[in-house]
Amino acid sequence: MLPGHSPDTAEIANLHHWWFVWQYSPAMANFPAGKFTITNNDTGRSVLAVLGKTTAHHDYQLGNTYTTYTTGDPTLTLGIRGTIESTWKFDTSGSQIISVAVNEKNNIGDCCVAIRQDDAADRGAWVELLRPPEWTGEPDLWPDIFMQVYRLLPLDEDADACEQLAQQNLDKGWTGDWDSLINAVTQIVSTVEDSGKKVPPAAWADCPISLDRATGQGRDVDAWQTDGTYIWSADTGRAPEPARTYWTDAGGTLVGRGKGKPHQTWTFASA
Repeated sequence: MLPGHSPDTAEIANLHHWWFVWQYSPAMANFPAGKFTITNNDTGRSVLAVLGKTTAHHDYQLGNTYTTYTTGDPTLTLGIRGTIESTWKFDTSGSQIISVAVNEKNNIGDCCVAIRQDDAADRGAWVELLRPPEWTGEPDLWPDIFMQVYRLLPLDEDADACEQLAQQNLDKGWTGDWDSLINAVTQIVSTVEDSGKKVPPAAWADCPISLDRATGQGRDVDAWQTDGTYIWSADTGRAPEPARTYWTDAGGTLVGRGKGKPHQTWTFASA
């Protein structure tokens, strides 16, 4: 910038942009420094922390009125960027993504984005139970294959869809033929139902992502990493495995899925 030159609004905005990019460079950290938003490139929805409602409680004792306040837990969702609810910061000490809105507006301490380990363990058990030996493709693909076939039963309802799906699935790693795949899925459904359970809904293969207290107690999977486009777990020693945790916009709900699914790329912007 030349001596004596007064920058205009556009120049200031440009400098701010490149300062943000420099702070975000991999040499500095995986996530941006300072406050930022996270927006899905395909859907345009941003990650939001919806604040819990604060309620006043009145108590009367010995002629005096005592008032206490409780605040409900915040929730995680995807929506329109532009409020403090869409603002986040990255805690490098724990690799946690912290809600600025909860930190500044709710007096409940820090909350971070997390996956519950117990939920992940249950899903892991389902994955192993429902994966037959004939499936030799990527383990993360089997839940999707199972649910796709399961939704088509009985098969006489959509012959064209069955034929197309058959070729796709056989190419992805099913070592038997189409009939053997149908038989395997049917047998799994029968086994599950005979045990008194129900076949999980389509979302069972997802890793639910939510907000939780950033206590540092190690109860949840709450450490994250990014390459600037994808976001996934940095916890390599606990369930779920990082390969199943890539942030995905599933119709307005943030979930973890295997890499390569739709709506998984994100953009960071300074806030």
